[in-house]
Amino acid sequence: MCTLCHLVARASKRIVLVVEDDDETREAVTATLESEGYRTVTASDGQDALAVLGQVRPHVVLLDLMMPIVSGWEVLGAIQTNPLLASLPVIVVSAYVDHAPGGVVRVIRKPFRSEDLLSAVAAAAQQ
Repeated sequence: MCTLCHLVARASKRIVLVVEDDDETREAVTATLESEGYRTVTASDGQDALAVLGQVRPHVVLLDLMMPIVSGWEVLGAIQTNPLLASLPVIVVSAYVDHAPGGVVRVIRKPFRSEDLLSAVAAAAQQ
C-alpha cells in the first residue's frame, strides 16, 4: 500500500477543523476530507473557530488567514498561546502566504490540488 493510501486508511474518525470564510471552498474541502473518512467541523471565521476550539479537540486545523471578524493570524496566535491547544497541528491554506509561519506544520497555497490537501492532513493527523 502506498504511503498516502496507508495514512488515509488510518484517517478514519480523525477530526479536522476547517476554518474558511469562502463557502464554496469550505464545502469543497469538507467534502474532500469526508470522502476519505475524516470527520469535519467547520468555522466560517476566526471567531467561530475559537468557539469551536473551546468545545472540540480536532486532530488537525486547516486555517485560512484572511478572514473577517477575527483573522486567521489571530486564531493562530490564540492556538499557540493556549497550553491546551499549542500542540495542535495547524495547516495554513492561503493564497497569500508562501512559507510556514512559526507553529504551522505546512502551508498549502490556493488554489490547491485535493491530493496535496489530503497528503498534508494525513501527515499532520499522525503527529
